[in-house]
Amino acid sequence: GAPPEPAALNAAQPDPRLRAHLQQVLASLPEDDGATTPAQLSQAMANGADILLLDIRSPGEVQAKGFIAWDRQLRIPIEELVARRAELPEDKATPIVTYCGSGYRCLLVMMMLRSYGYLDVNNLVGGLTGWDAAGYPIAIEP
Repeated sequence: GAPPEPAALNAAQPDPRLRAHLQQVLASLPEDDGATTPAQLSQAMANGADILLLDIRSPGEVQAKGFIAWDRQLRIPIEELVARRAELPEDKATPIVTYCGSGYRCLLVMMMLRSYGYLDVNNLVGGLTGWDAAGYPIAIEP
């Protein structure tokens, strides 16, 4: 016979304030979607830009693969970002470039930081893998 009629689901109703906030965050993305190429980051670093690099990889990834050497850098694994939010800069205009291993997680974190009110957040296209493939140096922990 025919299967029983499915029960009606309770459709979630998003908070209108949250929905409006997320629409504002998405609308504020620059035309390049916040993408920074390895060449652009390298040039900014060579010019002494006041950029904060946010490495969101796990300590094991950093140990195994190395990192981008830069004076202003935070290492906060993506799974700890919410709990360690207080370590982020107080100044919401601080230029931040997020990076991970391949570029996927840092895109998510870029969106998180923008939702927290940070105004100048970009993600490194290709992450550390893209940086390495472009021929830029990788530092290794001693």
